[in-house]
Amino acid sequence: GLVVRQRLAEADPGNAQFQRDLSISWNKIGDLAVAAGDGKAAREAFEKGLAVRQRLAEADPGNAQFQRDLILSHVKLASCSDQPDDHYRAALAIVERLQAEGRIEPKDAWVISDLRQRLGATGGGLSWVRRLLKGMPRSR
Repeated sequence: GLVVRQRLAEADPGNAQFQRDLSISWNKIGDLAVAAGDGKAAREAFEKGLAVRQRLAEADPGNAQFQRDLILSHVKLASCSDQPDDHYRAALAIVERLQAEGRIEPKDAWVISDLRQRLGATGGGLSWVRRLLKGMPRSR
């Protein structure tokens, strides 16, 4: 669980897989908190996951998986944030940069228009996140 992943990530901070696994655990905790109706706990967990994912994306900007993880973290935070547009804008900036660099697969190009539509919204369903992640390899 989370404790084991935290210990592994702390013991080997240079191990990107351990760090990513930790971010996934934080997101799962956030998802559980959302389902339980605890927005504060969800936001705290998602923020911890985002912090890990930002470090990974900054350390390896060429890693498309880390960029997608970062987009997902921003969208999850938008779902429980007092300032959802800030997170939607951050996610959109990443997707637009990846598109300009030719690093967005055509099947994922719809994410840009979806994020643009979400700007100004207060959240909503995350069905597009499920579509984006469909078929991606699962973490351990």
